[in-house]
Amino acid sequence: MMSSTYGIYRHKKTISFLTLFIFAFTIFEYLSKPVIDYSENLYHIPYPIIKRSEYPVNVSSENIALVFVLSEGLNRDYYKLALDSVECYAKAHGYQFVLTDDSNWGCDYLKDGTGHIRDTWLTSGVWSPERDFMIHGWKTPKLAEVPEGRIFPIQMSNTKWYSPFSGDFDLEKCGLGNTTWNYNEKLIGSREDVEYGLRKYEMNRAMKKIELLRGLYDLIENRAYFFRWFFHPKKSSLFLW
Repeated sequence: MMSSTYGIYRHKKTISFLTLFIFAFTIFEYLSKPVIDYSENLYHIPYPIIKRSEYPVNVSSENIALVFVLSEGLNRDYYKLALDSVECYAKAHGYQFVLTDDSNWGCDYLKDGTGHIRDTWLTSGVWSPERDFMIHGWKTPKLAEVPEGRIFPIQMSNTKWYSPFSGDFDLEKCGLGNTTWNYNEKLIGSREDVEYGLRKYEMNRAMKKIELLRGLYDLIENRAYFFRWFFHPKKSSLFLW
């Protein structure tokens, strides 16, 4: 009986040491693995999957769309998956996928709510250098002349837009680092004026939404009354209203 008990105790002790050894070996293997830093890929992506075309592509500026893809990781596989997704989307919609040849890779992070990306018809073409980050929705056929007099940052028709530049636009001078733009001072507003115009538009849209919801409520209420009147089981005590 003593030997049997000692054998069982020794057997349990051996299992405990074996479990402890496996645990220590696993921790050692995990700590000994090199930690791969993919943060550099945010700024430099020297991957051969980027195919460079020897023939430049000339696309009308009116038909260009910038596409941003958020991936779940930073390594090569995630980048290739994001690139394939954009290319597949382009083929499905009949677009031509163009990957720009730019050696100046980089990312700039802006705080939330520090810049607008919007249409200028929301404020009659008035924009603020302090608040507006990107303006879009400009189509050449919808370009209109800037009216005379003062322009207030209020909503106007979305079928036209005003050029923020004075005079003709010289495309040959477009390039990185060029700051010699001649802006139309009439269309430059303060941050407070632009914010007021945008908030006013937002409030008007909210009130319009309330009116539409009220009409929808009245419609549902009328139909519910008709339903209760037509299908009311008058003889049933369970449905006495």
